Amino acid sequence: MMKDPDTVLQTTWNIVGDVKIREDSGNTFVELTQHTCDPVAISQIIIFNYNFDHIEFDLSVRSFSAGSKLDILFKDDKNEELLKNYQLDRISSFEKMSLSLADNQAFQ
Repeated sequence: MMKDPDTVLQTTWNIVGDVKIREDSGNTFVELTQHTCDPVAISQIIIFNYNFDHIEFDLSVRSFSAGSKLDILFKDDKNEELLKNYQLDRISSFEKMSLSLADNQAFQ
């Protein structure tokens, strides 16, 4: 693992709240911890090529508060569009997620 992974996280992602890089059994992951009602969020700019038709990622939920969710947003200079909303109480402990972009208006 890197010497200071949290610094790398802070320079490559937009973070709000308590967000840390963790490692467990050889797997590296990002952990978001909400201590109060203050928001906790992570976002990153992704540049798409023209052949890009879906997003895949791994999602693990250890615990959540009522109403906790993961929003996948598309944002450009003019608009911000919600592509998918995942309610965290409906996610098992680990899932491989895939989001098709073919049906999203932002990519038409």
